[in-house]
Amino acid sequence: MSATHPAPSRSRGLLLLTVSNAVYILGGYVLTVALAHILGKSGFGSYGVVASFATVINMLVTRGVPIAAARGIAAHAEAAGDWVAASRYVMLPLSIGLAVVGIVAAWPLASLLGDSSLRLPMQVGALLALTFGFQAQLFSWMYGTENYNRQAVGQMAYGLGRVVTIVGGAQVAGLTGAIVGFVLGPLIGALPLVTRRPAGSSIAERNRLVRTLISSAMPIVVTATGVTLLMVVDIIAFKSVATKPDVGLYTAAASLAHIPYFLLQAASFVLLPSVAAAAAGPGLRAAVVKGVT
Repeated sequence: MSATHPAPSRSRGLLLLTVSNAVYILGGYVLTVALAHILGKSGFGSYGVVASFATVINMLVTRGVPIAAARGIAAHAEAAGDWVAASRYVMLPLSIGLAVVGIVAAWPLASLLGDSSLRLPMQVGALLALTFGFQAQLFSWMYGTENYNRQAVGQMAYGLGRVVTIVGGAQVAGLTGAIVGFVLGPLIGALPLVTRRPAGSSIAERNRLVRTLISSAMPIVVTATGVTLLMVVDIIAFKSVATKPDVGLYTAAASLAHIPYFLLQAASFVLLPSVAAAAAGPGLRAAVVKGVT
């Protein structure tokens, strides 16, 4: 880390992020109970299908470029501004493009599932590519600089804020309103993360890092999207063979099964910048080269 960003206690960071993820999970329980009560089992089943579709888009936006940028910021603190500029340059068209793809894909997917009522909620859900993309941009700076306090506050703000926006939206406009709340939730989580970040040194350096970001992000996107599909494809597939009430019950049960995944995410948030910074050091590089030759 640079002199302006001294490395904090990583054990404390792990504790903070584990607690913030636990708050997120607790908010998820409240959300599940409230939505099931408001929408009913059938409506909650539809919500689960739409949320699964939106989650895949979310992974494509948040688990590639932002993670690669965080790794670059941690490994090259002196060029942090250039990494931020490169990330912003890639994320804007990526977020817009994925939102458009999601909106278009909602038509054939709703037809494939045999439920045209899902089309509009899915199209609304695709817009989360924009809000999650914005939030991920801010989170990547916190990851890269190991600012665990702000990360934890941002995660808790999102975990609790989404309950308010989704439940409020469901009360006003049913399923579509709940999805609107889903899309707006990341903006609440982004509020504690807004901070001044360094400017890039030059357009040429930004463009060079853009290529590095894209090549680094691709394997992350493939892996994260694959894991996410394993977690959500069952709900989408179940929708095609089961009744809406049964899908609602299955969605609630699946939420319980994902608890270990969300709790263990805290470790990756702490390890990523630490490993990236260490890997940039000549000592570790020399050791790796010696070990493989």
